[in-house]
Amino acid sequence: MNDNMFVKELRNSYSAIMGYARMLTKEKSSAEDLFQDTMEQAFMRKDSLSVGSSFYTWVIAIMRNIYNHRQRDDANMPGFVYMSQMDSDELPCCNSLPDNALNAVEVVKMIRKMPVDEIGLLYLFAEGMEYSDLVREFNMPMSTVKYKIFLARKQLKRIFGNDDI
Repeated sequence: MNDNMFVKELRNSYSAIMGYARMLTKEKSSAEDLFQDTMEQAFMRKDSLSVGSSFYTWVIAIMRNIYNHRQRDDANMPGFVYMSQMDSDELPCCNSLPDNALNAVEVVKMIRKMPVDEIGLLYLFAEGMEYSDLVREFNMPMSTVKYKIFLARKQLKRIFGNDDI
């Protein structure tokens, strides 16, 4: 793959790749770092992409490998605490909430229990990706994409008690 083809494929898949990075990291700045590192590795290895292979699938595999490697490194780092491991009392923003209010830790725990594909589809849809693009990128029937987005919205409405989601 030459440089021009790489850039063209990247432009066509940018939103889906960045959306996947955001889904993995759950944080914008971490997603941008992951995206940048992935593009660096992909560009260095662009000649290994077989003709006729899916650029998106190839890049996502590279991204998953980088992400998994980082997760292993983070898990082995002494003193590193994930937000999901913290008690709500340890978060300064949660000490002043009323007893019946959802705090950040509870919301994160509830969302993490949701299926990743539902959250990912909903996130990309909310970012402006069209149903037809989601069908193509996730290789799912239109009805499945719409149903998974519906289920994710329903679950978020239940969590937040808000019909505007």
